[in-house]
Amino acid sequence: MKEFDPRVEKILKDHINSVNSKWQSNVFPSSSLAKIVLSELDLPKTRFRLIHKEVRNILKDWAEKKLCIHMGTTHYTHSSKTKLIYEFPDEIIDFFRFEGIITLPI
Repeated sequence: MKEFDPRVEKILKDHINSVNSKWQSNVFPSSSLAKIVLSELDLPKTRFRLIHKEVRNILKDWAEKKLCIHMGTTHYTHSSKTKLIYEFPDEIIDFFRFEGIITLPI
């Protein structure tokens, strides 16, 4: 099983849940998620490549576990930049929303 930084996974889940709650959006490019992680962890922009790789690996792992769907990959011809686009089904976003909440029987 792959081990990822739990802080990064939590930031991703919280951001996906927040954006979906506000705007009903469920499609996210990996580069924008990496920028959110950079700002939340207060890291310099020079760490973008490392964080983006971590985010891509997490999203790839989630896609293998059927938590999201890989919609496409964008390659830029003039550079080596790559952006992966993922869609999160509503039931998975609901799972992120309620993950960790313990319900007590009445």
